[in-house]
Amino acid sequence: MPIYEYRCRQCGAEFERILPMEQAAQGGPPCPRCGSDQIERCFSLFASFARQGGESRALGGSSGCTTCSTSRCTTCPR
Repeated sequence: MPIYEYRCRQCGAEFERILPMEQAAQGGPPCPRCGSDQIERCFSLFASFARQGGESRALGGSSGCTTCSTSRCTTCPR
């Protein structure tokens, strides 16, 4: 089941829930902080990794660096 991220429009709380897609499409759960049903689903980021030659590498983007848009930088763990 997917993990969905929500934000309460009433109190501003942010929370996650693991829900079936059918339930998430019907609006989602109430806010765990204030109980309001005025929530909005947030866009989530995710990471995907692949193993190549015994080394894990992040997929996506055009570079081999996961922290910036260049192929090599000082913050890159390689």
